[in-house]
Amino acid sequence: MVGLTLFSGLALLPPLLQNLMGYPVIFSSIIMAPRGMATMAAMIIVGRITGKVDPRIMMLFGIALMTYSLYLMTGFNLQMDYWPVIYTGMIQGFGMGFIFVPLTTLAFATIAPNFRADGTAMKALVVSELSEDLSGTALIDMPEPQAKPGQVLIRVKAASLNFPDWLMTKGQYQLKPPLPFTPGMEVAGEVIAGEGFTPGEAVVAGTRLGGFAEIVAVDAAAVRRKPAHLSFGEAAGVGAAYLTAYVALERWREAAEDYEQAAGEVGAADARAPDFWVQAGNAWLAAGEAARAIQAFDSALASDALTDQMRGEVRLDRARALVSLGSLAAARADLDQALTLVADDPMAWYLSAALAHRQHEPRAQADVDHALRLAPDNPDALLLAGTIAGEAGHMDEAERLYRRVVAAAPDSDAGRAAAASLATVHEVEAPAAASLPEASSPPPAPSPHSR
Repeated sequence: MVGLTLFSGLALLPPLLQNLMGYPVIFSSIIMAPRGMATMAAMIIVGRITGKVDPRIMMLFGIALMTYSLYLMTGFNLQMDYWPVIYTGMIQGFGMGFIFVPLTTLAFATIAPNFRADGTAMKALVVSELSEDLSGTALIDMPEPQAKPGQVLIRVKAASLNFPDWLMTKGQYQLKPPLPFTPGMEVAGEVIAGEGFTPGEAVVAGTRLGGFAEIVAVDAAAVRRKPAHLSFGEAAGVGAAYLTAYVALERWREAAEDYEQAAGEVGAADARAPDFWVQAGNAWLAAGEAARAIQAFDSALASDALTDQMRGEVRLDRARALVSLGSLAAARADLDQALTLVADDPMAWYLSAALAHRQHEPRAQADVDHALRLAPDNPDALLLAGTIAGEAGHMDEAERLYRRVVAAAPDSDAGRAAAASLATVHEVEAPAAASLPEASSPPPAPSPHSR
């Protein structure tokens, strides 16, 4: 009400001074400037006496000054000069300073300390809808996070963009956070608060999620002091982005060794360790060393830090390695565990169907149908479904499925295999068979947990 009473009258002063009294725009602003100067002076005085004088008394004094100034304004007329506007404005501005500062103090005095920052906001990149073109992603205002015990609050100076961040905006990564979420796996910035660190200290941290924001709260175990010779931008990319570069260059052995070294350096207690082991296993698998891949996956599975979803994904990767070694029964055991842990992952059902098809098990059809219900346009699942249909003598269905593969992914391995099968789909010979991905398949990009 105070603001409504004050600012409604204040809005009428410029038309009065410029239109009715004929003062230029610049001179009108000079006439009104003393009001703000008086408010600034009053706030300085209030800051000095807060704690010594009851805030209600200061507010009462401010209201009295504003009431008096409004009374004086009732005498405004077109024959006056500019001085009445100046001194009434100064009285009103001085009173305003005595109202709003104590009013804010009283408002915060009734709020518990742990809730006082809830009204503050920061910018964050939020994914509210999965999309192929980032149309579901926007920069919005969000409440600032509050550090829990064992966490460090960091003001972000730089955040690295990784391939998994992009995949997550499309729902195509093994980690599928519930909407809405803020991507961002690794950041560099300055400490705001946190045990073991000094405010203002430069650090790097793995965030798993939430890094694309102005402020993040991170587990202290995932925070390291920034090397002095690195800029914030360089430091933010040392983790996943650096190791992903090895993958991009297909230097699988170097990537695997570096991931294993990273897992050893952070220690088994660090939440990032199992994810480093997962990436090491995938790199060993791509390098053709399935036995070492299984060792790395076993190290990841030994950790209690893995979520059920990530544990299921590791079981899928471990099954691929076991297939490479010819241990099909052990691979089936891993796949069955994965189907329980990640039942909504179409790749899990596709891999199960591919293994069942390889072993001539009747469940292959049911599993590939389940995969296609979850991902109707998955080219690998469509190719396998076409193969199964062709082997069963349903050539029209096989042709229909192969054409869908070619239309969905013509340049992929599945697309090329489907195109080759279309040429022979009505011949006596069975069409080209789909196989379970083995060591030649590239590993997934570094996990958002591997921070």
